[in-house]
Amino acid sequence: DRWRLYLNMDAPLGAGGQSGSVGSYQFTAPSLDLSSTPDMLSDARFGLDVRILGKPAGPFRLGAGAQLFVPSGNTAAYVTDGTYRAMGRVLFAGDAGHLSYAGQLGVHVRPRDDSPTPESPRGSELLFGVAGGARFVVGARRNAAVVVGPEIFGATAVESFFGSATSLEGLLSARLEETGDRGPQLRLKLGAGAGLVDHLGAPEWRLVFAVEVFDHDEAVK
Repeated sequence: DRWRLYLNMDAPLGAGGQSGSVGSYQFTAPSLDLSSTPDMLSDARFGLDVRILGKPAGPFRLGAGAQLFVPSGNTAAYVTDGTYRAMGRVLFAGDAGHLSYAGQLGVHVRPRDDSPTPESPRGSELLFGVAGGARFVVGARRNAAVVVGPEIFGATAVESFFGSATSLEGLLSARLEETGDRGPQLRLKLGAGAGLVDHLGAPEWRLVFAVEVFDHDEAVK
């Protein structure tokens, strides 16, 4: 119950925007929808997390994780940078009464450097994020929970800490999850948010829907 091995398969349901230029660089807006790109994936991820300290539902849990990104999708649609990448993270989380919280600090090992394109990612990045929310037990058997709250996350280039190549986004999310100790469990999540800084590539708004199926206890979430 301390390990979690997983596969993330993200797929864009839709994406759009306006074409434009930054300095001498011209950018073409993506145009994605289910009718034209029904089977596009955005960099599948293989991951492994381990819980180092704390109990599965305790007030504090500390863990570590690693992910391998396998390039897929179309670079012109801004859903991949076309390279194999890796990520290592330190994770913390906890549940105390009606409060749930989580956070991460990690490194994204990225071989591609898009400079001198203004504000573009520049090689490897430092990752950070925090989240918190109100947690309510639901269901006749009290075997499920609803968590509602904000998330803030971002990245900054190692070569230019918190300089022009820094992104920051926020989400207001709600998730419904089963809380059994054994057997297959289901989690559904819906979030909406936007970029919090005026940055090249920051979304005007973003809508996220996730389905997660896991077995037994999770490591850290």
